[in-house]
Amino acid sequence: MKESMKDSKMKNLKDVYFKLKTAPTKKLRKVKLNLFKTSWKEKTEPVWNFICPTCKAQRMIIGGPRPKQKHYVQVGLTSAVFTLLTWPVFSWKGLVSFIPFWMVFEIFYRIKIRALVGCPHCGFDPYLFLSHEEKAKQQMKDHLEKKYEKILAKKPEPPATS
Repeated sequence: MKESMKDSKMKNLKDVYFKLKTAPTKKLRKVKLNLFKTSWKEKTEPVWNFICPTCKAQRMIIGGPRPKQKHYVQVGLTSAVFTLLTWPVFSWKGLVSFIPFWMVFEIFYRIKIRALVGCPHCGFDPYLFLSHEEKAKQQMKDHLEKKYEKILAKKPEPPATS
């Protein structure tokens, strides 16, 4: 009885091995990839999604409109290194260097975000629209004329009616 059970288990194992051996390679690859699937989280940047209000194009910008916690840490480390390098001159007063470093960082960060937010399809600039609506409309008009100037140049003028 025990021998027959052992023989049937061996036969089942041989059948499974034969099936795996003769199976198409695509199925085997899927099984192998699933066995070695990683449990580490992938490193992803936060994405800022929005829709252009004029052309309804989906826009995605890596990062966001405001500086994150890592930026505070980076500027803090920069000011700490600056304080250590200029210790004979400033001593503990060098820690105040965080404020000018942060101001410079903030200026460049806002310039970068403002450049990224403008729509490349229609030329809409939300920052300019909030401050000067007429200038934003003129900028969009100029952008679209520049974008479609070849098409507009080929368009024949309608005949004048007298």
